[in-house]
Amino acid sequence: MISRLETMVLMGVQLPLEAIRRQIASGIEILVHLGRGEGWKPSGGGDRRDHRDGGGRNQNGFFVSKRIWERLAKDRRTGTQRKTGGENRMRIREGSQVKTGMAEEKETKGIDYQTWEFTGREYLEIAGISLGIAAAVNLLCYRAWWACIAVVPVGIVCFHTYRKNRIQRRKEELYDSFRDLIAWMHTALRSGYSMENAVLEAAGQLEQSLGKENILVQELRRMRHKMMISVSVEQLFQDLAVRSRIDDIATFASVLVIAKRTGGNVCEIFQNTWDIFCTRIDTMREIRAGVSSRRFEQNIMSVVPFGILGYVQLSFPEFLSVMYGNVIGVFFMSGCLAVYLAAWVLGKKILDIEF
Repeated sequence: MISRLETMVLMGVQLPLEAIRRQIASGIEILVHLGRGEGWKPSGGGDRRDHRDGGGRNQNGFFVSKRIWERLAKDRRTGTQRKTGGENRMRIREGSQVKTGMAEEKETKGIDYQTWEFTGREYLEIAGISLGIAAAVNLLCYRAWWACIAVVPVGIVCFHTYRKNRIQRRKEELYDSFRDLIAWMHTALRSGYSMENAVLEAAGQLEQSLGKENILVQELRRMRHKMMISVSVEQLFQDLAVRSRIDDIATFASVLVIAKRTGGNVCEIFQNTWDIFCTRIDTMREIRAGVSSRRFEQNIMSVVPFGILGYVQLSFPEFLSVMYGNVIGVFFMSGCLAVYLAAWVLGKKILDIEF
């Protein structure tokens, strides 16, 4: 463990403090468990380090202090009970290491911007909304137990709609924050920073201004870890462009690679890219502001038919009673629902702006 640390230091690897602590802790842990498997003998002064606390050595010559040696001796005296406790602690430690490894693997792999991982709370929200819509459709249109199966298609539609909205919002957050990243990197490059140090400087500034939960801050944290293992900045931006599938980020990554290979003016590239992002974001905001009122009107019009049916049933219950409990009424209500769904889907497609 110590030789590995020395080698990494001599190679110029800048290890974070937490990584160094984990390396040292793992070395101590290996030493203790080696002692548990071997017979320990009190040292009588064979090493200058032994005379202070009367440590011990095992058959392989490893030294351990008196406090650890006494604890190991106590473990041997207690026998199976202490061994079982040690095994339980090992299971807990291994479980935490597995979880940490899975988190590190996920962070190393990067975020997939084409998928969305649902939480338990989100599943409950979608299930509640689906049940509410299915119950309203059954009460207003059919009033039959078999109509409860409508919760299945309604749940599927709600699931895909929610997933699509969350993916779209995450991409918009990444795009809006990427403009700030370019601005901070441009400032750092003009101050004499290298490309790698400019990314690190921008990551620190964005983490303070946007918070640790921001999607771009998470990406920059991943870039920092990748740069520690000698991955170039150009490859990291290209990987981000591939995963996000945002055209402007892909164009920026391609131009950055060409500039690094041919020795172009990187500062000018950042300035032009920042201008493009500002223009694109301002245009998108104007479009969203113009469409938001139309979306609100569509949402109101989507609720109006059910409101009318509910009002008629409360005011004149006998008016629609002939539509329930017979085949003709079922077909008529199903046709009305089909026309309603077709109009709703068409309105969504007209007002949907792909990012």
